[in-house]
Amino acid sequence: MRARALGLTVGLTLWFGSLSVAAAVNCDQVRRYLATGRSAEDVAESMVVDLNEVKKCAEAGGAKDTTPTPAAGQTKP
Repeated sequence: MRARALGLTVGLTLWFGSLSVAAAVNCDQVRRYLATGRSAEDVAESMVVDLNEVKKCAEAGGAKDTTPTPAAGQTKP
């Protein structure tokens, strides 16, 4: 009986602990996706993250201008 109660307690502790750990959003990756012209909704869906987190990354990184920059030696059209 004690072992069963202990197992249940440990199991519930691990389960509840995993719920409180939020996945960190990689803002660099979010900004790269946004720079390709994807919408914030598309990025959130493809990365399986919250739309508000994508918007925070976009605002923090100044991703207002989503025009890709040309590589070295190339000119803008």
